[in-house]
Amino acid sequence: MTSTTVLAVIGGMVVILVAAARIPAAAAELIRACILLVDAIKDLRSALQRPTPDASANGKTPHRQTHG
Repeated sequence: MTSTTVLAVIGGMVVILVAAARIPAAAAELIRACILLVDAIKDLRSALQRPTPDASANGKTPHRQTHG
């Protein structure tokens, strides 16, 4: 191996190690973002499942009307 090849390999390893050191922080940030997304989906789902005030007043569940 020439000295240029050795230096290139060392430089490549440094770049790879620096990038690998950032993976745990990036993975933790991704997990935090996913948790927030799941919480938002739960909130949206519960908001969509709430009965309307008219339906809860007479004890009936609302039905969709079909046109056509």
